[in-house]
Amino acid sequence: VTGLDQFDIARTLVAHAQEQPGGDIGISLGHERSGTVRDYSHAYSALARIRELLDKLGQLNDGFEWRIHCYRDAGGMRVKRLQLGHPQIR
Repeated sequence: VTGLDQFDIARTLVAHAQEQPGGDIGISLGHERSGTVRDYSHAYSALARIRELLDKLGQLNDGFEWRIHCYRDAGGMRVKRLQLGHPQIR
């Protein structure tokens, strides 16, 4: 992938994991942007943990913080959201 916002790369990694059998744990991905564009490649056959890939991506120069924010919405449903912040989550 070339010239993609680093948050889009992070969302692509999480989306790929959720597309795998047994991998969809209901994480919503959001649409925010970091303003930092990167070139990135990863062979999914390498069997890396998505958490480790996100950590490595976030640790690059001008990187970001990430977490899975879990909470209950107004209707009492459990929500899991990929939260991204550049340079930090606010």
